[in-house]
Amino acid sequence: MGYYQTFIAKQEKQLKEAEELLKKEANKKHYEKYKDRGYHKKNYEKQKERARKYYWENREYVLARQQVKKFQTRDYYKQWYEKNKIQVNQVRYGDKAGSKTSKEKDKEKPIIKKPVSFIVSF
Repeated sequence: MGYYQTFIAKQEKQLKEAEELLKKEANKKHYEKYKDRGYHKKNYEKQKERARKYYWENREYVLARQQVKKFQTRDYYKQWYEKNKIQVNQVRYGDKAGSKTSKEKDKEKPIIKKPVSFIVSF
C-alpha cells in the first residue's frame, strides 16, 4: 500500500469514528430528554388529547372496531364451532358429514316384507 492509500484509509477510519461519536451524543441527549419524569406526563396528556380528537373524528369506525373485538378471540371461535359443528361440517363435506358407516345404515333400515303370492297350477 502506498502513502496515498494509507492516508485515505486513515481518513475513512476517522470519519467513521466521528460519526459514531455523533450518534452516541445524540442518543445521550435523547436519553436525557426522556429520562425526565415531567416529559412523560406532558406526553401522556398529549396522547390522550390526540386519542379523544381521533375518536370524535372517526367515531363510527372506532365503535365498529370495538364491536368486532369480541370476535377476535380464540375462545369465541371455539364456542361458536362447538355450537355449529354439524352445519359447518355439512357445508365442508356435504353428505359425508356425520355419516354413519354402511353397516350402521343397514341396521337402521326397516325391512319391508312383501306379500308372497303363490300360483298353483295343476
